[in-house]
Amino acid sequence: MALALGDQASGTTTETAVASRGYVWVVILLFGLANATAFMDRSFLTLVAEPLRLSLKLSDVQIGALIGPAFILFYSLVALPIGWMADTFSRKKIVLSGLVLWSACVSLTGLSGRYWQLVATRMGLGIGEATLSPAAISIISDLVPRHAVSRAVALFIAIGALGAGFGAVLGGLLLGWLAQSHASTTPLPLISGLLPWQQAFVIMGLPGLALAVITLVVLREPKRFSRAGQSEGFRWGQTVAFLATNRVSTLYVILGFSLVSTLPAVGAWTPTFLIRTYGWTPARVGPAFGLVLMLTNPTGIFLGGLMSDLILRRGREDANLWVILVCLAAALPFFALFPLMPSGALALWVYAPANFLMMVCFGASTPVISILVPRGMRAQALAIMFLTGNLMGSLGPMIFPLLTQYVFHDPRSLRYALIIVPLVVSPAAMLVLLCCRPSFLAQVLRTRMELDSPAA
Repeated sequence: MALALGDQASGTTTETAVASRGYVWVVILLFGLANATAFMDRSFLTLVAEPLRLSLKLSDVQIGALIGPAFILFYSLVALPIGWMADTFSRKKIVLSGLVLWSACVSLTGLSGRYWQLVATRMGLGIGEATLSPAAISIISDLVPRHAVSRAVALFIAIGALGAGFGAVLGGLLLGWLAQSHASTTPLPLISGLLPWQQAFVIMGLPGLALAVITLVVLREPKRFSRAGQSEGFRWGQTVAFLATNRVSTLYVILGFSLVSTLPAVGAWTPTFLIRTYGWTPARVGPAFGLVLMLTNPTGIFLGGLMSDLILRRGREDANLWVILVCLAAALPFFALFPLMPSGALALWVYAPANFLMMVCFGASTPVISILVPRGMRAQALAIMFLTGNLMGSLGPMIFPLLTQYVFHDPRSLRYALIIVPLVVSPAAMLVLLCCRPSFLAQVLRTRMELDSPAA
């Protein structure tokens, strides 16, 4: 089914009708590329976690803190003020500032030789990347009609998720080439004194800076639209009051999303699992693991949005929740089995469907809050959802090293930690979403007229 966008997508005279279909596609692609760069930059650390740990003599818990809290906590802390800024000030300037900041921090990671320096650059990375999703989804929601929002947002996220896989493939190949260059008699200029994993970080930050220049030239700030007589933006107090008034439908959905947000930590530790359990090198893990992510991340996320829209068109207003519940249940057996496989290749084959189904959940869950709240508070509500999701998600990368270091007392027991977490988290998320389903459905029906009105 084609994604209806631009001037033929609506008979209204809103920005959805004014913006050409081609421009809307360009904006979604541009934001998707920025999101891909963000995913590539934040996830590259998981590929080099083992050589970084060995070169700086770090523990698993310290690596987990870099992957999780050092990045995600600061990503989360600035989400709320950035959400308010995105509902009030120029979203284009917000995206540009963040893109430059996080790209610079990636390159600076390669110049870090101490743990506190790594923590500082991960914090800066989190602050920069936190600017993108609230502002981008807010702009996309102003450019496409209500019936295409889930697919448009899912496409934005799917292109971004492609970056995690591409980053692993590119990172693995880059690490292999840099290792050969490091051992040769013709070292690279300027960064020859760095280790291969440090050189790779310096190089990985450059594409984001180039993309910032393109965004500056191409992107236009769209007009915001709201209900008649309503100001363009809500104050934080109004947004919190709305969420509290409709807490069973909104806050419980956010809680369910937060629980699901811990599952990507399985993928964050999978490269290290492959290295420790099967003796793979980062140069081998990168292309193999990256290919799995490239095939399953974007297709799963986009399918989650597409399925939600198709089921919604058939009259199920709880389409998004239904997709999430089915896919969480279907993913459980694969999560439980992949760490037990006798070879790394077979483990990746079994991990692939687990990751695919998890991505379908994210494709269906991210647009939900945009459907439940008025336009003027969408970015703030999204920021609150991302805040809670990321706070919960920051615990994920820490759970695995805590289990291996303090419960199993053996780094090679990582495979058992990878089994335990999904078997606990997925049923809990399903229970929360099942409990809030009736209230969610009622809230969607109450707001349907406002969301389907010409102003929407």
